[in-house]
Amino acid sequence: MRFEPLTKAQVEEWTTYHEEQGEKPDPNNLYFMDKIVGGVVPTEYIPSVEQGFRDATVKGAKYGFQCIDMQVTLFDGKYHDVDSSQDAFKLAAMECTRDAMLKAGIVLLEPIMNVVVHAPGQYMGDLIGDISKRRGEILNAELDKGRCMIHAYVPLASLFGYISDLNSATSGTASFSMEPSHYAPVKEELADLRQAS
Repeated sequence: MRFEPLTKAQVEEWTTYHEEQGEKPDPNNLYFMDKIVGGVVPTEYIPSVEQGFRDATVKGAKYGFQCIDMQVTLFDGKYHDVDSSQDAFKLAAMECTRDAMLKAGIVLLEPIMNVVVHAPGQYMGDLIGDISKRRGEILNAELDKGRCMIHAYVPLASLFGYISDLNSATSGTASFSMEPSHYAPVKEELADLRQAS
């Protein structure tokens, strides 16, 4: 099996392909391709190989979190008339996937939120500073008619308690909204790995 991380453009290609086929794209962008030729892996075992790959990605090999944005291609294999079974191929695919993850290296990702803050203009500098302390990336900051609007990407982990901090800093005159945007790499020392067991 060959494992490849998917770029944003490749994810969009897979999404478009599935939509054109009238299918739903995989929510975690995990895609399996069968490139077996000559029957070296019998057709009846291919779904078991895919299932083994998918099962192994539910809890990654190192951290125990769901894997995303990966493409796997089954291109070779062997079978035995007596010892081969669907379970054997599924387990082999699971072990192969875990082994590939450990050898290739795993990038730990965290959810990034798309945040928009509205507040009186006098608080703009303080709010931008606070977002920066929260590892946020300022995308846009505007001042209009005494009000400011700040648009930023902020890690979800840095937003716990933000509403009360925002209310304290602006005497309750600010508001904010957030929605999931994307995932981005995070340093291991900043991650909460307690659930990764």
